[in-house]
Amino acid sequence: MKPLDLRLFREVKAARWFIAGAVALAFFSLLATVGLAWQISVVVTELFASGKLLPLTYLAVFAMLRVALIWLNDYLAISAASRIKQDLRNRFLNQIDSTNSGWLAGQSATELALLFGRGLDTLDSYFAKFVPHLFHAAIATPVLVVIAYWVDFTSGIIFTFTLPLIPIFMVFIGWATRVEQKNQLESLTVLSQRFAQVLKGMATLRIFGREKNQEEQLAKSNNAYREKTMRVLRISFLSGFALELAASLSVALVAVAIGFRLVWGEIDLLPGLFILLLAPEVYLPLRNVGASFHASSEGAVNIERIFTLFEKPALEQAAIKPDVRQFESGVSLISGPSGSGKTTLLRAYFEENMKTSSLMAQDLQAWPLSVQENITGPGNRANGRLVQIAVAAAVLDDVSLDYPVAENGTNLSGGQLQRLNLARTIYRFLLIEAESLLLDEPTSAQDDERCRKIIQNLAKLTDKGQLIVISHQDAWRDVAEQVIEVQHA
Repeated sequence: MKPLDLRLFREVKAARWFIAGAVALAFFSLLATVGLAWQISVVVTELFASGKLLPLTYLAVFAMLRVALIWLNDYLAISAASRIKQDLRNRFLNQIDSTNSGWLAGQSATELALLFGRGLDTLDSYFAKFVPHLFHAAIATPVLVVIAYWVDFTSGIIFTFTLPLIPIFMVFIGWATRVEQKNQLESLTVLSQRFAQVLKGMATLRIFGREKNQEEQLAKSNNAYREKTMRVLRISFLSGFALELAASLSVALVAVAIGFRLVWGEIDLLPGLFILLLAPEVYLPLRNVGASFHASSEGAVNIERIFTLFEKPALEQAAIKPDVRQFESGVSLISGPSGSGKTTLLRAYFEENMKTSSLMAQDLQAWPLSVQENITGPGNRANGRLVQIAVAAAVLDDVSLDYPVAENGTNLSGGQLQRLNLARTIYRFLLIEAESLLLDEPTSAQDDERCRKIIQNLAKLTDKGQLIVISHQDAWRDVAEQVIEVQHA
């Protein structure tokens, strides 16, 4: 997780304007801070030295300027966050329009809804707190240390040796927060996906009287999310305490040193008071960065996930320019090294022949329903004859049709889950009277005997149509009438 993802500022125009504004505001805020501290020091020193109260005009101007800059920074951050979120949502919708639906089918609808709904809303804290504080720290802290060296060399040395304590604390806090924040997001995604799946199959669950079991599963997911959220909050509170303690002790060290040197006559009141007023401002930007890191961490994680999602279809399209006309009737095997674009080629064929094809993806799915309902789909009227043909062709002979499948098929072996997905694909192939059966690694989890039976059954089932398979197994190469080698782009 990167606290500042440069892809956001490189590819989103509103983010670039926000950077320019944040840098300008940080610079003017620094001037207002130094001017205000200097005016207070001059007024107080003159009052002690001569008993005269100097005009407070400049002091009021700098104070009002600082308040105005704080308000302007908040306004800029909120406006920028709103525009950036809108830009990202528009880009997401444009990507759906410009890429094939195979890419969209490979994504979790629940995860996409979370990412571009609640996920983008976390950018409010990211832009309102973390990014402005980060630029302020990058500009103000080194300048204030240089001013401290110029006014009082001893105080400058104290700043130099105590300032690194805060970044060190931030590094340790960042490591802990990153892990817990990702766990929290994953837990929320699991909870949302499970809730969506239960809603889809609620009617069937109630018919079979299994809704109580799903209530318990949802309760477990909810408790897991609650516990992980509390861990994140615990780290947040502890990190805030650690940063405040480090900064307070550092300011106290500067103050004690100035106090003793004033008593000993080693420093005048004006520079001593000026450094004393600047001391909290030296540590404040870094403290704010550390304190706002928790608020920003979820936003930073979501930005990383969003741009990874944006780049994925571009990488897939760059990997291969599929020629879907190269497939012939009969058994075709797509072969090649991992990552060469075999799945992209298969999906491209499916996109152009969606109404006459049945596709089994490599990502296996199962719902908390019976085996038969997992084959026919929840709520669909089953064709018993086609179910039996599909089960026999997939060699799904070690689990009964009324067997209750757990969430994500956790009570099935890897081989059973794969054959369940194969049976579902065959059933659809038969139901819609498709011309092409498309399979992505359909027998990778099967033993040699079952693999041989499945290959024989599928070859017979599709003898008058097309069977297109992605596989690394030699058994498929032996029956293939056409082998298409896909190389790296």
